[in-house]
Amino acid sequence: MSWWDIGGDDVLGDDPLDTLGRAFSALARQRTAAARPKPRLAEVLAALAVALGSGEDPQPLVAHAEARPDVVAGRNDSPVAADVTAILSEAISDIEHEYEEAWSRSVRLTEVVAAVETVLGADPGEYLSDGDGLALLRIEVAG
Repeated sequence: MSWWDIGGDDVLGDDPLDTLGRAFSALARQRTAAARPKPRLAEVLAALAVALGSGEDPQPLVAHAEARPDVVAGRNDSPVAADVTAILSEAISDIEHEYEEAWSRSVRLTEVVAAVETVLGADPGEYLSDGDGLALLRIEVAG
């Protein structure tokens, strides 16, 4: 497996990206099987914020896309889909193990966000109901 620098001391690797890709694919399949639409970007961000947060303190995130308004989620007023949160929480746990094994440290918030950005940005229509034509530029922690 390969790892590469993504800025500062952060790294990203094939295994974390594959883990997230499988999680988003499973979520899309589950939603389709239940005759529900794939999650929207805002749903994914809200669930990711909860999965990354500690307890009642979700980590607000903002997605920037070309020719679309920014999507901000993760504040206490953001609706959170339980199925998305569960799948992302499990994926983040698996990614945590991958970083522990490869680097003997915990995965950083910026690395998880970069991984989500990379996976969703590669083919947003595959994973998101509002992903067709989406040119995701970046996802970042809201200040």
